[in-house]
Amino acid sequence: VAYLNFAEQDNWTEGNENVAGRGAGSDLSAIMILADYDINDQMGVAVRYSEWETSANTEADKLTIAPNYAITESLGAILEYSSTENAAGNDEDSLALELTFTF
Repeated sequence: VAYLNFAEQDNWTEGNENVAGRGAGSDLSAIMILADYDINDQMGVAVRYSEWETSANTEADKLTIAPNYAITESLGAILEYSSTENAAGNDEDSLALELTFTF
């Protein structure tokens, strides 16, 4: 079962997702919370937090910060930093540069 909610107001977009299901004989769940703010017509920043169960007794979580920039009307760039604490309790950091194209 999944529930997804989004709301927009002025320069803000907020969202959350809740998922529940069964895996390996256990009830498992996951959540995601998102906030996106447009600073102006070209720049914005998104912050996302997610947490999920990997088994009945372990879970992992992830925090992502992603500033974005509109290079042109149809080309954008996103620099995404994520910090994850995995099920073993280890921290993993990642950095990605994404280009998005709309047509």
